[in-house]
Amino acid sequence: MSHDSIEGLLRDVDAVDWKSLEGAYGASDGSLKNDEMVQGDVPGALRVLALEEDFESDDFSDALLDVMGGHVWHQGTVYPVTPVALPFIFRILRLRAEEGIAEKLVEYLNVVKSSADPVVDAVFANHQDAVDEWGIDGAIEA
Repeated sequence: MSHDSIEGLLRDVDAVDWKSLEGAYGASDGSLKNDEMVQGDVPGALRVLALEEDFESDDFSDALLDVMGGHVWHQGTVYPVTPVALPFIFRILRLRAEEGIAEKLVEYLNVVKSSADPVVDAVFANHQDAVDEWGIDGAIEA
């Protein structure tokens, strides 16, 4: 892992063989396309989450909800890409928390944690400091 900075995070994203990691829609490198929508573009979604300035934008929402919530962890199912992608979300939370992104990422992480899957639990245990700091307990607001 590179020294924690946005640039280091992006270098680490680029170092992952996303094509070899399956998610809900197959490969996670964005090579699967359905009309004009790219399915499973995890590195692209992580770039948006790391760089997008407008947290209310469609790009940000699509990256978090469609790719991370629809491909990386979909309806409680854990895929090979899940334990690789989730640590990047924790890093983005740490790096961009002061920019107002925390609420959206914590909400996503609470949904994922609510699955009580052992693979997910292991990832969260490796990021216990962030779990404690942000009160990520798996509780989902209705």
